[in-house]
Amino acid sequence: MRKNDPEQQFPWTAIAGAIFTAIIATVLLNYHETHELVCGRWTSKPETADQSCIRNYIYDFQTLITGVLAVAAAYFTVRQMQETDRLAEQRHRDQIQLQMRPDKLKLERRLIPALRLYRGSSEQLKDIYERLIKKNSSLAAKLNDYRREVHICFETANMVLHDATEWENVIDLFDANVATKMTAVQDQVGTLYNSAKAIRDCNPSEIIRRGNAMADKEFEITVYPATICASYQALDELIDGLKKLGETYSIEIGS
Repeated sequence: MRKNDPEQQFPWTAIAGAIFTAIIATVLLNYHETHELVCGRWTSKPETADQSCIRNYIYDFQTLITGVLAVAAAYFTVRQMQETDRLAEQRHRDQIQLQMRPDKLKLERRLIPALRLYRGSSEQLKDIYERLIKKNSSLAAKLNDYRREVHICFETANMVLHDATEWENVIDLFDANVATKMTAVQDQVGTLYNSAKAIRDCNPSEIIRRGNAMADKEFEITVYPATICASYQALDELIDGLKKLGETYSIEIGS
């Protein structure tokens, strides 16, 4: 029985109240004035004057008393059935938690560090995206300006893709939603990785010498911010999916 639960304490309060009422009624009936007021209907009649007031009450109101006792018995029976059902449900939940514990521990060891990595990667890509869209320069100048950002994106994408391979032991615990979002991250971050690698391998002096004739590289740089944006959006969606998955297994993830 749960402590400090009004629903669980109420029956005991009712029993205590009934006992207290019976005691008070007995005491009051010992007083002549109270006795006459309550039992006057019988004491005023010669044939019932010497009979017990309580006995007469029980005799005259036996149907009502029986009904009240039946309702009380039904109430306590229902209460006991509810308590039994509650305990059975609690045992069932405890058994499920016990069965899920190995999966929970396995997922928790993988989930918490992965979420830390994905959150950090998403924030880093968002910051780079905000900086890149503010730059408006020639292709060759962009290559020089992008060097640091491209390197960060390349390393970030590389870490995320490497981490994705570490989910093999727990991938069977994924629901369809998380599995779909994980695939989307691998696709988007894989595209970012390839774009960052292609831009990183560019030679600015060659582009300056040839002008903007390297259409493939120009395309890479033009769409690069959009690639970054798609990557962190996919990461954010995966983070939400993984957090919900953690809640399913009662894993405390934090904010």
